[in-house]
Amino acid sequence: MGNCFARVTLTSRYPQMTENIIDKLNLTELNKMIIVNRYVRLIQKLDTLTYNTTFMFNFLSILITIGSIMVPALLSIEKKAFFLNYNVNITDTSTMNGDSEKQTDIQAHYIFWLTFSLSIVVTMSNGIIKLFSIDKTYIIRHLRYNDLNRQGWLFFSLSGPYTKYNTHNEAIRTFLFNVEKLRTTQILEEFTPETSAQKEQLTYDVHSVDVINNDTILQNVRENVRENMRETKIKMPTLPSSDIMSNVNAKEENIIIRYLNADGGPGQVTTSII
Repeated sequence: MGNCFARVTLTSRYPQMTENIIDKLNLTELNKMIIVNRYVRLIQKLDTLTYNTTFMFNFLSILITIGSIMVPALLSIEKKAFFLNYNVNITDTSTMNGDSEKQTDIQAHYIFWLTFSLSIVVTMSNGIIKLFSIDKTYIIRHLRYNDLNRQGWLFFSLSGPYTKYNTHNEAIRTFLFNVEKLRTTQILEEFTPETSAQKEQLTYDVHSVDVINNDTILQNVRENVRENMRETKIKMPTLPSSDIMSNVNAKEENIIIRYLNADGGPGQVTTSII
């Protein structure tokens, strides 16, 4: 819906500041070109869409709020005259009653159509918000726009997840991965129905590209250890089933420790298995 006002200059100065900072960074020409044509252009587009969505959401919300208050207020005074005619001779009862009824009918006529128009405006505004999910899009775009800004500042200052890198050229791959992850998450949130599975899958925290789940590492190591044990054809002593399992688990833990601390790194077992 924000595309309807794409030409309106409701933007911030952040994209221009970003371009100025990128020019000062110690990056190769190719990396600068990638950041400008992807990250900066993405920020510019999302910046305009966010401000336009904010304008539409606030404008329609104000119409709904004011209209919802005005409609019952106008209905309550439909048969009550706004002004009293003090020039009417109070001794002439028939004339006074006739003028009062005429004035009340005229006022009721205008109030009826004003109330009807306000009701249509309120209903249409609420329908537009629900049809285009402007309330949901308003929140999502603000969150993702702020996340992209945060990633940019962290990358420029080499802080947060980029602290371990010495130069911007080393950190650019992780930075571009995080940007693309945020962009993909925004598209999924805007254009797909919200389900419990997506809530568990999508997160507002962006991890660096080389962060791997520890459980996955442990599982992979266990599989490698079992494979190595099969290849070396380790013969287990004849013990009760419970003793066998405890013995195997103890051997696996010992092998995993040696596996991770091997001189050749993960993937090589340099010590004896038994």
